[in-house]
Formats: sequence, C-alpha cells, structure tokens
Amino acid sequence: MKQRLIIGLLFTILVLGGCNAWDKAYEEAGSASFTVASITGPAALGFIKAMEPSIDPQVRLGDTVYYSFEEDEGALYAQLLEGKADMAVVPTEIAAKLYSEGAGYQLAAVNTGGYLYLLSADESISEVSDLRGKAITIVGEKSVADVVFRQLLMQNGIDPNNDLTLTYAESAETAMGNVANSDLILLSEPWVTDLLDENSDFSIALDIQEEWMGINENEMPLPLTCLIVKKEIPIDRAEEWDLFVADYKDSIDWINSKPAETAKLLDKHEVGITKEQAEGVISRSNLDHWDAVNSKQAVEKYLSLFLEAEADGTEVSLPDAAFYLSEE
Repeated sequence: MKQRLIIGLLFTILVLGGCNAWDKAYEEAGSASFTVASITGPAALGFIKAMEPSIDPQVRLGDTVYYSFEEDEGALYAQLLEGKADMAVVPTEIAAKLYSEGAGYQLAAVNTGGYLYLLSADESISEVSDLRGKAITIVGEKSVADVVFRQLLMQNGIDPNNDLTLTYAESAETAMGNVANSDLILLSEPWVTDLLDENSDFSIALDIQEEWMGINENEMPLPLTCLIVKKEIPIDRAEEWDLFVADYKDSIDWINSKPAETAKLLDKHEVGITKEQAEGVISRSNLDHWDAVNSKQAVEKYLSLFLEAEADGTEVSLPDAAFYLSEE
C-alpha cells in the first residue's frame, strides 16, 4: 500500500504575496522541497503532524515535502538503492545494509525505541526466567523479533534451543489466528493492539524494550527503526535540513501528546496504522528522536545481534563511523 502526498506551497510566500502567490509558491517549493520515504507501521506515525501544516505548531517547511509510504520492505530498499528519496525511515538493519551497498545514506536519528511485546494468557509469567519450559510463538524465524528475543533469553541464562520451545508463524495474522493453541505470543505493533482488543484472555507479560535496557544497562530502548538522509543534504542544504528536523521533532512530540487527535488524521494518511489502532500503537511504540551521535552505542549493540545470527559464513561487519551523521 502506498500513499503519495505531493506538496508544494511555502507559507512565507503565501502570507506575503496573498492568493496570487500560489504559482510562485509551487515554483519555489519545487526546488526547495524534500522527498521522504517510509516503511509503513509505527515508525511512519512520526510524520503525521508534519503533513498537517494547518495544525499548530506551525510546520517550518510548510506544505513543501513529498512523502511516500511503502508496505513492502524489499520495494522500499530497491528505491533507496537507486537514491529515489532524500530521507527515509527504515528498519535500522536495513539502513546498515544500504550503507554497506554504497547507497549514500547516513543514519541521522533513531525514531522508535521498540514496539515488541510478549503477550500471554498465562498470568504466571512476569519475568524472563518464568519462560523456562514454555512454548512461545514468534513471527518469522531469524526475524528481528526472533533475533532480539533469543538474545534476551541467552542473557538471562536460558538456552533458546533446549530450555523452551520456540515455534514460528509465517505472519502475525497466522499467529493471532492460532491463539487457541498458544499461551505465549511475541508480537510487534500494531498486532499487539489488535490482539489485546480482540482477545481479553491475553495481556502483556513482558515489555521487550524494558528487558533490552535491563541487559544492556542503557537508557535508550530498542532501536528498531531510524531516519536516514543522503549524506550531502545536511551539508549542501543545511538550513532546510535543520528546519526539517525541527518539524519532525515537533511532529513526534505532538503525536505522543495527542494520540486521539492523531487517530482522527489517519483516515487521510495511510501509514499502515488505522484510527482504531492509533492510541494503543502510539502508547507502546516509543516514538522519539535520538540523534545519531547519542544513539551510536545502542545501534551498534543492536546491529551486532544480526552479525551473530548470520549462519551462511558471509563476511560482514558493523558500519564504520561515517554511517552516523555527525553534528559538526
């Protein structure tokens, strides 16, 4: 599913020039605007307010940014390999892969602190040690959820191959459709919200983000997704870039403080979250903006999980320092 919002007016031009300034606004915006692509889901929610310049606080870049939202991770990756967006929100491991392929993007910020939860119909589960001997359903073997969860188990002294049973579902929908045979399911948002709404027998047993911080002694949650930018933009278009970042931060703050109002806007913006899901998803997705410098350690720890999970013998390594956008 893809939505494209083509935008083109600069507020300052319109205010100073009146209604007759429309043509000039479009012309100047055409040379000044950015193109932004995002994977759908919780990570895309941060842009909702930025796409609504008529709502306070004022959007500094006005209505001048072109947004697109892509459900297919592979399709988005292919677009970014060809440099078809100035900025993008992608899974953090995809950002690293793009960098290794020479796509020309840097990590500018982490924009979600994780949205993985273990849901249970067994009220006895309150900590990781309680999982010994249990059967747990996970969506996708070697998926992000699987890789992260296995690390949590091992750090808590549980062998994921021998001390419990992990079963894998092809999709979240498949896992949720089989809840009658599952006491424990590891899900991400928005499916966490869906299951909690649909089945009162289930509740959140473990917040994976809290468990992640516990084993890493790090105040920053799980860096599942990030904002990347073409490396030349913060240099060649520094002023506009700073305005974009300020608008994005404002948008995230507005969404976190006004989930009900955000829900009302989701009929207009198809970002993979429905208005019915919005409040639950926002409350559990840890939307924020951690700049690259301050999130580097957490990102490296997260990416190292995927290197450890590689089983094909491929020579891979963590991105070097140039992957992270410097504040200088």
